Amino acid sequence: MTYRIHTTLPDYVQAEEDEAGKPTNKGSKPVWSGIGKPPVIGDTVEVGINDRGRGTVRSYFVDSGWLGVLVDLEAPPATYLKQCGGNPPCHVFGAELTVLPPTDAEGKFSPDQLNKLREAYLDLPAIDPISPTYSALTRALDSLDNGQLRQLANADVRFLSALSLNRCIRRGC
Repeated sequence: MTYRIHTTLPDYVQAEEDEAGKPTNKGSKPVWSGIGKPPVIGDTVEVGINDRGRGTVRSYFVDSGWLGVLVDLEAPPATYLKQCGGNPPCHVFGAELTVLPPTDAEGKFSPDQLNKLREAYLDLPAIDPISPTYSALTRALDSLDNGQLRQLANADVRFLSALSLNRCIRRGC
């Protein structure tokens, strides 16, 4: 397959893991390596690779059979700006990011947002604690304030609520 940018989500399959626990790419459809479904254009994500930080999904791309997203970074690190000669969209594969639910004006998650999180994590069989995806997820949770963590801890979202509760206990919130 060749590199191609998509303005809508292309038909894809979820990655399966090999014996070593790494995502595999076997088949004709692009493979998404992230947890749950790919983010939609406009979603805020936390890019874990090289501590790139938060950004907004601008479009999708497929490269060598792998589905990724192009992300406009909010505050990229100086090394990224120097390396890229500015702030072009960052190419990110699923295993390298975590989708952050948007909050309302008061910084709270709406019931609809929490339902979307429940749905996205419902069928997830496991999270590998040594994977880049897990690292991105924990960084995203660590960036939330105490109120947001309490809200997620009480939201009954598979994996996410337990991880949020753990952070609440450590912070004393």
